Amino acid sequence: MPSRVRRGSRSVRWPDWASHPGVGVLVLLALAVALIWRGEPQPSSRPSGTSVAVSGTASAAGALPPLLVLRGGRLVVFSQNRVVRTVSLPDGVVPRSVLTNRGLTVVLAVLDGKQRAYAVTAGYAVRDLGYADAVLPAVRDGAAVLIETALIDPGTVQPGDDLTSAPPTPTGRPSLPKGSSGSASASGTASSTGKPVEKPLGDYSVRRYDPAGRPTEPSDRLPRGYRAAVDTSVGLVVWQPVNRVFDQGVEHESLSAAALLVRPNATIRPLGPVHPLATDGSNLLVWDVKLRRFGMMPLQYVGSTATSTASTSASPGQRSTASASALPTAVAGTRWFQPTRGMLLVTGPATFSPAGTAFAVYAQVGSRRRLVVARLADLGTDQVAVLVLRQPPAKTSAVVSPSGSGTLVLPSPTGSTGSPTPSVTPSGPGLAPDGYPVPAPLSPLWLAGQVVGVAQDGTVIGYHPGDALSAQLPLDVEGVRALAPAP
Repeated sequence: MPSRVRRGSRSVRWPDWASHPGVGVLVLLALAVALIWRGEPQPSSRPSGTSVAVSGTASAAGALPPLLVLRGGRLVVFSQNRVVRTVSLPDGVVPRSVLTNRGLTVVLAVLDGKQRAYAVTAGYAVRDLGYADAVLPAVRDGAAVLIETALIDPGTVQPGDDLTSAPPTPTGRPSLPKGSSGSASASGTASSTGKPVEKPLGDYSVRRYDPAGRPTEPSDRLPRGYRAAVDTSVGLVVWQPVNRVFDQGVEHESLSAAALLVRPNATIRPLGPVHPLATDGSNLLVWDVKLRRFGMMPLQYVGSTATSTASTSASPGQRSTASASALPTAVAGTRWFQPTRGMLLVTGPATFSPAGTAFAVYAQVGSRRRLVVARLADLGTDQVAVLVLRQPPAKTSAVVSPSGSGTLVLPSPTGSTGSPTPSVTPSGPGLAPDGYPVPAPLSPLWLAGQVVGVAQDGTVIGYHPGDALSAQLPLDVEGVRALAPAP
């Protein structure tokens, strides 16, 4: 018989098919497909924190400091709500990302198919620093940044980077240009029998520069197969993927990781199966690649020789192989957030708030770029904010302060839809060959107590950690790719 449900004095009649068990399964399946399409984690997965949607436009909280804005293939200086000058880069240079530390700005850009680093000094003079595969903030006295360079074929722009026509795949792996094959990618080669062959990890060196863009010391070679991750007061932390997974010669996300501390005296200490992201002077922020959780390692124990540590089957200085297995970290005092779900890739570098009370880092959640923000007061919980980073579909008359209160609004078709404008090429994080993060990642910026993120449609989003909503900042520039403090 048809099902009946009484509501007050009336009886609601449901069709016979509504009581079939398959209906509920179809509803859950449709919900999962909708969430995956929007780049959200599946409902059957473990908790991943709190989704934070964009609502309205933030009210101005005082004048913004001068900013370097990367937009439209140009680097401009934004001050007092307007563009005041354009930084002149060499002819043919295509800028990709920008980082400022201790007054020195470094732009990663592509020239003639190779990535190079260009220093922009306080007077906006531009100096070519040569080939570069990555740039990191430096903490050692007298140094502003570290430039990382491959020993073989430095500055390689990988297939599928944002400068090519190949977009990221749903798995987060950049697709290859037409005519390319997985067996011919930089991640693997094909043998004479057609069977994919794993390509060994590359070797890298780092060199330090002062705030004037001058080298402070000769280049220093990193342990074999490792790349620089975070410069700390107790040494340089390096990282590499282990247990790499290949499919038809194309490398997919690493199932684990291995981090080492290289002390100033060149001694090495294993730190465990983590990807280092940032330091705030007293702690090292790490991402557990296997368990998918953030953690804080006290620097006083990271550099210590008295506490137990993790190890891998590959000794320091040796190349890890697919058979290497990383053991859980045992660095004393490490505290963890609860495991997350849906985060396919945490790109780094992360940044801490000026007070050191929160951190922010870009990540790939599903197939979309998100900004992940967490307060250190919430360590041990799953209170991790995942910013949607999508502009509201239309102008709204409501003016929302980034620090204003409100009820939690989850991403919905009516509250956070919208697509990138045709003139803007979306750029989401993706894996580079060798399983490392993207060569020119974005770095979150902190302004007036809020973290500032760049949406895929080029808008700029502001968020105060702990709030239920984020808001679009009222910048009179469009198509923003990256932001950094002006030198």
